[in-house]
Amino acid sequence: MRSQIGLFFVMIGLILMVIFLGSDLASNPAFEYFCFGVLIILGGIALIWKGYTPPPPSRRFRMLRKREQEKAEDRLKDRDNV
Repeated sequence: MRSQIGLFFVMIGLILMVIFLGSDLASNPAFEYFCFGVLIILGGIALIWKGYTPPPPSRRFRMLRKREQEKAEDRLKDRDNV
C-alpha cells in the first residue's frame, strides 16, 4: 500500500514540475512548484523504497539449486577431512 501512495506522490510531483516548466517558459517562473515538486517526488520515492517487499524465491530450477548445495557441502566435508 505504501508503494502505491509513493507512486501517487511521484506522479503529483511530476505534474508540479511540468507546471513549473510551463511557468518558466512563460517568463514568469514559479519556483514554489519546483520546490514542492522536488520534495513530493523525494517523499514518494522514500515511500516506494520503504514499502518494497522482495518477491518470494522462485521455485524454478529448485532441483539444480539443491544439487549445487549438496555439491558445496560435499566440497566442505572433503576440505575438512584433508
